[in-house]
Amino acid sequence: DAVLVGHCHFDHAVDVPELARLGATVYGSASVQRLLGCHGLADRAVRVDPGATYEVGPFTIRFVPSRHSKLLAGLAVPSGGELTCESLDGLSSSAYRCGQVHGIHVEVAGTTIYHLGSADLVEDAYTLGPVDLLLVTGVREGGPEDGGASLAALLDAQRFTAGLGIVEPGTLTNNT
Repeated sequence: DAVLVGHCHFDHAVDVPELARLGATVYGSASVQRLLGCHGLADRAVRVDPGATYEVGPFTIRFVPSRHSKLLAGLAVPSGGELTCESLDGLSSSAYRCGQVHGIHVEVAGTTIYHLGSADLVEDAYTLGPVDLLLVTGVREGGPEDGGASLAALLDAQRFTAGLGIVEPGTLTNNT
């Protein structure tokens, strides 16, 4: 029924228009909305407001302002800025600009999930309390010591919950 997009880089958004063609409503940034517009699917896009709550079936969804972690040896976010395509001509992988970045907070059946994605936690922006499942694919803010501090803060918030699990490096996931 829905696709939730944390940012508009190629590896996160290339299949989104096809899922929209199959009937999914796509929730994401202005860049995601423009991407769908380039495919003639603007009516399938919901441009998210980080202060809003979205109800999709049994799911309650909130988008939390964030920022993409720096790659390229920790120096820069690749393909930063907004996606500005006017048409599909020349829409190469590098044309998929990052756009606004969001962490995604989902509540369902008494369970809270937070997907950090490729984002760095903006600690002042996350005010939704502890989560039952934290999905992290990378944490980096500044240097390794800063990313470690951000991850430590996230994990510390789990101290009084049912616990957490760590996925071993090299474990196959839907991101590998």
